[in-house]
Amino acid sequence: MLRQRAVRHQQRAASREQVQHYKKRLSAELAEAQQRAAALAEQQRLEEVSRWVAEAAAQRERQRLAQLTAARACAAQQAKREAKARWLQAAEAAAQERHVAALAAKRQAVEQLATEELEKLNRQKRVSLLQAQRSRAAAVIYTRQQTTLAAVQRVNVQRAREAHARAAAPGSLAGCGGRDRIDYRLTRIHDTAGQQQAAATAASKPFSIVRYGDYLHQLQARGTLDADSNQRCYQWCG
Repeated sequence: MLRQRAVRHQQRAASREQVQHYKKRLSAELAEAQQRAAALAEQQRLEEVSRWVAEAAAQRERQRLAQLTAARACAAQQAKREAKARWLQAAEAAAQERHVAALAAKRQAVEQLATEELEKLNRQKRVSLLQAQRSRAAAVIYTRQQTTLAAVQRVNVQRAREAHARAAAPGSLAGCGGRDRIDYRLTRIHDTAGQQQAAATAASKPFSIVRYGDYLHQLQARGTLDADSNQRCYQWCG
């Protein structure tokens, strides 16, 4: 019985040792499992942190790229607006220059046309004045000619009457009246003064070789008949 008790006591002791051994091994395994779990959790946490950091960095990079793209787009739009503004300004300046040039050309054309019209008007005015002067001169000449012709005719009538009265008087040159009387006077001068004196007299007096009546008709035909010419011719011819 004692032996059985001892055997049971040994068995219980062995069981307790085995249990203790199992407990120790389980504790060790548990600790190792806890360590592995802690390490795994730490690794996961680190991986999560790394992933978060990477995502944050990627987000920041995306934001930076987006901002850079927006800035580039804004700069491009600004450059386009500035280029358009410069083009519009250049186009407006060119249009203004063309407008000024067109106005200058139009003004020059108008001035040239005005100058031509003024010159034309001046020429017409000069021609009109000249025509008016010529008309007045012609009228004056015509009036003077008519007046002179009337005066000459009156003088001729008076002198013809006087010559007729002298011819009818006793001792006069009968039969030498009018043009025949002039020819007689010229013939008498020629016979009295001699050949040379008559030639010199005829050269100094252009009316000596023209009959009085013919000369008056020539002067009247040329429109140069006046009282002075008639008087000179009459004085020369006697």
